[in-house]
Amino acid sequence: MRPFAVAACALGFVLPAGCSDPDPKLKMLCPDKAIVLALADVQPAPGSSVKNKDIVHTFTVVAAPGLNKAFAFAFTLAHTAGSPVPPSITLHSAVMGGDIRYSATAFQWQNAPGQVSFGGAPYAGNDGCDYVMPAGAFSYAVVP
Repeated sequence: MRPFAVAACALGFVLPAGCSDPDPKLKMLCPDKAIVLALADVQPAPGSSVKNKDIVHTFTVVAAPGLNKAFAFAFTLAHTAGSPVPPSITLHSAVMGGDIRYSATAFQWQNAPGQVSFGGAPYAGNDGCDYVMPAGAFSYAVVP
């Protein structure tokens, strides 16, 4: 996978006020493999075709393990749409109960027609467990 950054290059979470890093004992309660996040309302929808203009990615992390301030994504081998233009994409977030809704700034892809295919790198939640985006959640065709 070829990496690209959304917002900052580092991963980060905002812990609730009065909290610190997770207790190492909590990590023992986590599974050996990263937990696949439950996503809802992913746009553009997986498998769809979208015009290569003012593309806005949105998705909701259901029962979010914490607010991720900067996701790290990587293109899969199926990705042919090139790099995002502009190269810096900012994610905005809104906490909705236990869920977090993310929305990216509008952009377009370098190559159209093309296939968009990327996934997220694993990251640590507030509970000390590792989480990952579901495979195929960000996969769609882009057309001129």
